[in-house]
Amino acid sequence: MEAQKRGSVKGKRKAQSTVQQTRVGRDAFFNFMKKERHEMGKVANAKLDHKVQEEITNKWRKLNTIEKATYGSALEGSSGQVNNSVNEMSCITRCSPDRFHRTVEKLSNEKRLAINAIGFGNVSSLSCTRLHRQLCHFLIQKFNPDTSSIELHDNVIRISAVEFGRVMGLKNTDEDVQLDRPVEDEKCENANEDFKVRFVMFALGTVLCPASSPSVTGKYLTFLTIPGKIETKNWADHGFNFLCEGARSIKAKKVAYVNGSLLFLQLLYFDSIVHGGVYVDKSLDPIVSWDNNSV
Repeated sequence: MEAQKRGSVKGKRKAQSTVQQTRVGRDAFFNFMKKERHEMGKVANAKLDHKVQEEITNKWRKLNTIEKATYGSALEGSSGQVNNSVNEMSCITRCSPDRFHRTVEKLSNEKRLAINAIGFGNVSSLSCTRLHRQLCHFLIQKFNPDTSSIELHDNVIRISAVEFGRVMGLKNTDEDVQLDRPVEDEKCENANEDFKVRFVMFALGTVLCPASSPSVTGKYLTFLTIPGKIETKNWADHGFNFLCEGARSIKAKKVAYVNGSLLFLQLLYFDSIVHGGVYVDKSLDPIVSWDNNSV
């Protein structure tokens, strides 16, 4: 009898452990939202406003983990069969908010003040370190760089450098970033100026304008090394145009890597579509307000 009891308890613990190990990916919520949006549209021709979004989100929260998993692929560690209704393709990108965040959080207050001085303070306060690659693959396919728009759940959202600046915490003013000028014969005057240059190059390569190459083009040094030039450049416009060119290359099947900030598209999606059932501080730029718990 005792052996049977021990076996029964062990079986229950194993079953509980299996349920706890089932973690649901963001694609499941996305598929659930799409399905509910479609059903609501058939019945009442509903528009995807905040009220409808909140209703869908509340229905999602009432599902248990196993029910949620049926709408997408469970993450590694899950056992049991799930309905994988998402395209298995995902983006190949060097966009790495996690790497960026890990590096920045080690910086001293003095270096953070230097970052604020060049207009990258909000970028350095990035909160969302997860890049959902299947979602990003979907977003880059829906993004039309020629019309500067993205179609999400039957809604067409116009986006521009202004939106890129709002989401990523960058200003959309001042001089264009031009990389075709001859190299200026200027050098950083001190270690603080050198740090600013290195930080901007790192931010460009990991979250703002990541490309297929692991290193950032040295063409930026034509002006980055000139004291006071960094803060005069329109980084929002440059980041958005860089993403548009990357999207064009992907759609033309010229490259395997997605050049540009997929983090921007992901945050734009969360801020424009998911917001309503998820609380975030809307007084902050999305790059700051959306964290890993929110997404």
